Amino acid sequence: MDLLRSLKYSLSAAAVIMLLLSGCTGRNDRESTKGAGVVDISGQEKRVPEFRLSSPIPEETFTSNEVLEGKVVLVTFFASWCRSCLEEIPLLKKLQDRFGDQEFSILAIAVDRENELGLKNLIKKQKINYQVLLADEAVKKDFGGIAILPTMFLVNREGILIKKYSGHIERKSLVHDIKQSIRR
Repeated sequence: MDLLRSLKYSLSAAAVIMLLLSGCTGRNDRESTKGAGVVDISGQEKRVPEFRLSSPIPEETFTSNEVLEGKVVLVTFFASWCRSCLEEIPLLKKLQDRFGDQEFSILAIAVDRENELGLKNLIKKQKINYQVLLADEAVKKDFGGIAILPTMFLVNREGILIKKYSGHIERKSLVHDIKQSIRR
């Protein structure tokens, strides 16, 4: 019986460790992670899905996938309760400042749309310099499902998803991929 209990404990501990290494996975997961997953999806020729999403600031404005046309875009799915997501805000602001004049843009899509007031406060407090939209179920599904936060997609000028990043991403890798995409 002790062997069975020990085995159950070990499996439970292993499952928790796997979740912590992959990113924020649920509303109560507030742990930072250092695990990263980068997948080259350029060969799939998957286009940015059509969407029309509202923005918490300014209120009652909408943005569609059409604003991405002709730009290299980093689309990031995040939540205000995800520690890894919050830790990436300074990097995203720097990337927007550094590459914004080169037809590059960041588009953040918040999956916790029920926290609109909290998102407004976060945008103002962090002085976010890129657009933030409120996700709906369709956009999460159309991007292929969002299981880990943050999840980012790098989109080329033709509107093709070329890279998918899951969890905390190393700055150097992201900058390299953005530079290559802008040059093409």
